[in-house]
Amino acid sequence: MRDSNLIHPSSIRVWRGFRNASYTNDRGGFVDKLADIFIPLTCQAMMPIGLRSYIPTLVNSDVQGVPDEVALVDATAWALTTNNEDPFDDAPES
Repeated sequence: MRDSNLIHPSSIRVWRGFRNASYTNDRGGFVDKLADIFIPLTCQAMMPIGLRSYIPTLVNSDVQGVPDEVALVDATAWALTTNNEDPFDDAPES
């Protein structure tokens, strides 16, 4: 494996996603929206600017403050930039 293919541990981000208010009582609709739109578009939109890994999982909890989706994201490309801006900082709710 070439060094350029390695993922440095400091480049991994934990992304937390919460349901939009319109899906508060519609978990099935939320899951469908994630599967059909949000997850595929995250990959399509972010890969050209450096996304190398996106590992999402759903959390089934009714506890306030617990995210509905958690994802491990490799942000190597952003960690190596001089401005160190993370494009996931302003991600909208699903």
